[in-house]
Amino acid sequence: MSSIKPETLRFLRRLARNNNKTWFNRNRELYDAARANVVDLVEAIILGLAQYDESVLDADPSRCLFRIYRDTRFSKDKTPYKLNFGAKIGGRNTLFEHAGCYLHIEPGECFLGGGLYHPDPARLKGVRKKISLEGARFKKIVESRGFKSSFDLWGNTLRKVPAGYSPDSPAAEYLKYKDLVVLHGLENSDVMKRGFDKYCVKVFRRMPPFNAFLNEAAAK
Repeated sequence: MSSIKPETLRFLRRLARNNNKTWFNRNRELYDAARANVVDLVEAIILGLAQYDESVLDADPSRCLFRIYRDTRFSKDKTPYKLNFGAKIGGRNTLFEHAGCYLHIEPGECFLGGGLYHPDPARLKGVRKKISLEGARFKKIVESRGFKSSFDLWGNTLRKVPAGYSPDSPAAEYLKYKDLVVLHGLENSDVMKRGFDKYCVKVFRRMPPFNAFLNEAAAK
């Protein structure tokens, strides 16, 4: 059984107060220990998910984690480090191209998620087309009792149905989304509980129909 250690959250809190290279380099051992903790958790989640989907065994737990270094080239905020550990399980390791399961560890902002975040225009167009053609199937997925009890559908939206789609479509409200992301919020205490990996597996098992729908659209 695996979970997030208190020391990992403590490191992230300290990093939030000292987001600079000097402090980070002096405390590199703390970062390495925290990262190793998250990698261990991701490995346990992969092994749990593999009981239902053997394809996840191809995932390297260490490579599932996103870099902690921020891309500051086009940002006014030049602080060098992210204040979270993020990991993607399933598909390619990017939030932008392929829907999969996502783990986010950040004090006060922990969550499990999935779906597509900021898809490129062509991919978003494909998803909207699929929703317009298979609206009943999509609604059955996202409006089922089990799904709604586990996830909140989140994303930036348009005020109106985009041009080329009927506002009378049964799935009209979903056509407005510019992101299609589902979130399952967590408390700090949740991620530190013994057996948190098993909890993650339980939640992530409810996500495949949603991610599969999005990835089918993206493949066309």
